[in-house]
Amino acid sequence: MTSAMVMASSQGGQTTAGPTTITLWTKEGEADNALQWVYDLADAFNQIDPDQQVEVVKPGDVEALREDFQTASLAGTAPDLLWTVNDHVGPFTAADLIVWGLISLRPEKTTFTFSLPLEMLGLAEDGQYLLKELIRRRPWSEYGKQDWRGGELGQLSITPQPFVPYFFEVGEG
Repeated sequence: MTSAMVMASSQGGQTTAGPTTITLWTKEGEADNALQWVYDLADAFNQIDPDQQVEVVKPGDVEALREDFQTASLAGTAPDLLWTVNDHVGPFTAADLIVWGLISLRPEKTTFTFSLPLEMLGLAEDGQYLLKELIRRRPWSEYGKQDWRGGELGQLSITPQPFVPYFFEVGEG
């Protein structure tokens, strides 16, 4: 596993007294030990920061996760984070259920390519857009490039810093 597609729910993050529990739904399964790896990552995080605890939930296979997430989002009970496949980005973003993000789990800088569904997101092939990095509240710059044509977002390459989370939205350029 070299990267994780992590999406933040637009309805997660309930505030309570005491430690904050961050609920993470994952699509990872038992076959390649990936689910245990997610549990191990959460345990490592939980030991580092006792005020924020990650709770890993495995709703079922990828299709069950998709359906359950949509239902929970519409009911206002979505998890705080969603670890799922790349092709969920378009439908969930278009429905305003998530902002999309990623974290590179490689120790060196690596470029990842995504296919954003232009039509589903209402983006014109020849339109001019900014990719906004939400945590740091600034436009994403990929080797100095900050303006993106719609067609470029259809095959978007991103080179994140290792082990740093990023969340994005696409806006008019």
